[in-house]
Amino acid sequence: KMTANPDRCQEYAEKSMSIVTALNPIIGYSKAAEIAKEYLKSNKSMKELILEKNLLSPEEVDKIFDLSKLTEPGIL
Repeated sequence: KMTANPDRCQEYAEKSMSIVTALNPIIGYSKAAEIAKEYLKSNKSMKELILEKNLLSPEEVDKIFDLSKLTEPGIL
């Protein structure tokens, strides 16, 4: 029997470059592209980069990285 590890799934989401698509409507294409480029050069998660650049508050970042909302239809 397989079960998901929620903490590990959250870690994968935070380190996934695909999350940049969820950022586009919130921070704009150019800033999202900048984060994606920096992500490829660094060993940091998308979440870390967003917070370091003060693009969003920790609460806003947590909302974006809410996995249940990312897997349901509709816009954040």
